[in-house]
Amino acid sequence: MKRTVLILAVLILLTSCAAGPQPKWYQSGKNQDDFNQDQYSCQQEASLYAASKRGRAYLELTNQEIVMGGLIGDERVLEQKRFKQCMENKGYQLK
Repeated sequence: MKRTVLILAVLILLTSCAAGPQPKWYQSGKNQDDFNQDQYSCQQEASLYAASKRGRAYLELTNQEIVMGGLIGDERVLEQKRFKQCMENKGYQLK
């Protein structure tokens, strides 16, 4: 039993170290307050957009992809994509 706990602890530690640093949004000339405001705005927009699609089948055409949705679990993916698009539209890049 102790050996199993030790092995699990080591695996968790190794997994967390292997993940590495997460990319962060960056835009030159913007301070932390500007970023916080833009991030909040994009989170709200993405959340409202995804909620508007909840429980409905939809087809969305963009210049990069065709998105078909309406399945359970699609809402979170759609929200993440919309947030990323919003931040990029405001001039941010992931670095």
